[in-house]
Amino acid sequence: MLWHDHSKDMPEGSHTFISPSKYYTLNYTRDQLFRAYCAQYASTVGDILHAYARDRIKFKNKVTRYDRKEIEFELLRKGIPANVFDMNVIFENFKNYVNDAIGYQLRPEQPLKYSEYCAGTADAILYEEVKNNKDYSGILRIHDYKSGLTPASMKQLEGYAALFFLEYGVKPGLTKTTLCIYQSVVDDDGTVFADIRTEEPEPELIAQRMDQYITLNRWYKSFRGDD
Repeated sequence: MLWHDHSKDMPEGSHTFISPSKYYTLNYTRDQLFRAYCAQYASTVGDILHAYARDRIKFKNKVTRYDRKEIEFELLRKGIPANVFDMNVIFENFKNYVNDAIGYQLRPEQPLKYSEYCAGTADAILYEEVKNNKDYSGILRIHDYKSGLTPASMKQLEGYAALFFLEYGVKPGLTKTTLCIYQSVVDDDGTVFADIRTEEPEPELIAQRMDQYITLNRWYKSFRGDD
């Protein structure tokens, strides 16, 4: 047998989108294959929109209705096919996230680090001290932007809050914490609306998340022999 040479077009061990290694695609309908085709771009779309939002927030450049085409062009310019994203789903949610972050003077894409094994990056965050308040001495606000439609968990933002308190030594019991998730929602009738889910977690819940991270970090260090 004279085998064809694919060393240039198929690196060793590589697999294409349609491949026997993804045998489940054999039973896909055309619609299922299209959804899978779109899904492969989802994380890249999110990365592009997060980076674009970061710059708009950093330079306090609010998004208006006239920016819709510019945001669409940013996705196309970065290689995202026009048929894998829907600006009706993206735009209002993106605009709300950027403009609220600017309005609240949040800091975009801020890393939070408890240890070399336990860290993350908050989409947008603010902490400021409060004087002459009998209930709390500081306020913490964290906003998270989701470009996809899969419902997000508020536990992610609770985790960011926990990392903040662990890193900076601020007490959750003396802090008013507000967490917001910006995510588009599609109703059963197909109507798209930009939703903002807000939580003001109890200090006890954040303290629980902090304890969980402390425990996980200790376990992980022990696995590596760092203790």
